[in-house]
Order: sequence, then C-alpha cells, then structure tokens
Amino acid sequence: MEFPHPLWAATLDSLSVDLLQHSVVMNLHVTDSSRSPKVQYHVFELQGVHDFHWFSSIPAPWNYAEVTEIHVRTEGTAGFVVDMMLWSEDAGLVIKAESVLLDGVAQERGAANSPA
Repeated sequence: MEFPHPLWAATLDSLSVDLLQHSVVMNLHVTDSSRSPKVQYHVFELQGVHDFHWFSSIPAPWNYAEVTEIHVRTEGTAGFVVDMMLWSEDAGLVIKAESVLLDGVAQERGAANSPA
C-alpha cells in the first residue's frame, strides 16, 4: 500500500525527534491557489520510530526545505516506511515507524491509494 499525499510540494517548517518517545513530528504547509484557504497547515507524526535516516549532498544553508516527493508504504506486518525527497534525489528522509498520523488521523494499513 502506498498513500499520501497532500504533503507533496509542501514546505517543511519544523521537524522534532523525541528519542525518549521514539517519535517524529513534522509541521508543514502547502500553498495551493486552487483551494481555500490557499495555505493548508499539516502535522505529520510518526510513532514507534525504529529507524531514522537523513541524507543530503546539497550544500547548506537552505532557505527552506521543500518536500518534493513523499511516499508512505506498509512494511511487513510491523509498520510503515516514509520516504521523503527534499529538493532532489540528493537529499531526503527515510523513516520506519509503527504508526503514521496526518493531522491527528491514523493512516490505516491496507487503505486504498488516493491522490489528495
């Protein structure tokens, strides 16, 4: 299964890693002139994180972080893999977690793909 995402082309405003709770929380916004309001704010939370990998060969500093692509898929019976491209294939995040929530709503395993 693969879902999202309303987060394609979002701007990553903040990312917090809580090592004690094994969680990652991202605050993002998407600007879309065809929607009202034009700016949509989202909270993307991963719980039960057991693998977090960030990579980049793009020189710093960045003015902002664009989520160029995001893919979320199930992995076995244990959870989800989030694969997020930041700007290009030269930078991104890969996170494995037991659960994924978008704006407080848990993403279900086996849910059908649907473009947002």
